[in-house]
Amino acid sequence: MDPRLIRAVIDVESGGNPHALSPVGARGLMQVMPETARTLGVLPHLLWDERINILTGTRYLRNQLETFGNIREALIAYNSGPDTVLLGKPLPAETRAYMPKVLRRYRSYRLAWRR
Repeated sequence: MDPRLIRAVIDVESGGNPHALSPVGARGLMQVMPETARTLGVLPHLLWDERINILTGTRYLRNQLETFGNIREALIAYNSGPDTVLLGKPLPAETRAYMPKVLRRYRSYRLAWRR
């Protein structure tokens, strides 16, 4: 996984706040849902550990990349769930705003890397 993509996701998801808690229960730097953690074999209370949160979120994002084959659809699935992509559901407003933010950050980190 490209660490610049992970950094972009963290920036947009939590603003780098390891104690971030969304209204729907997503936790930590990568805003991982407890149910997602469970499916990956991680106990939800461990998501408050920064390292575990990043590893869990990265693993979930990698799974989405492997499933969908491109960053755009992987980010949609990461933010609003794989069914949004699989079933062709309309994108929630949050996801429509989220995806371009992550992609812009990711591009800026890639450009900075080249300098």
